[in-house]
Amino acid sequence: MDTTEQRAHNRMNVNVHSTVVTENNQRFSARCMDLSSHGIHLLSPKPARIGDTLTVSLEATKRGIVDFVVTAKVARCAAASSGQYELGAQVIDIV
Repeated sequence: MDTTEQRAHNRMNVNVHSTVVTENNQRFSARCMDLSSHGIHLLSPKPARIGDTLTVSLEATKRGIVDFVVTAKVARCAAASSGQYELGAQVIDIV
């Protein structure tokens, strides 16, 4: 089995708290596991539908740095062994 990374853009492991807002203004906390200029991986307590648009605010981890906000379209949602959901989304815009 080939486990070579297939992504076109390198992702940074960030593992930070984030706030997610859905299209219908549902707000919940999630964990951003990694991020690139074109994609984001979230560990979420709630599932999301493929094609949904999310606004994700990643909490700054250092004083004096502002939160990082992206708009992303859900491309993948899978149940995780922790009882949460792994969401993969394509970054549409950096706000």
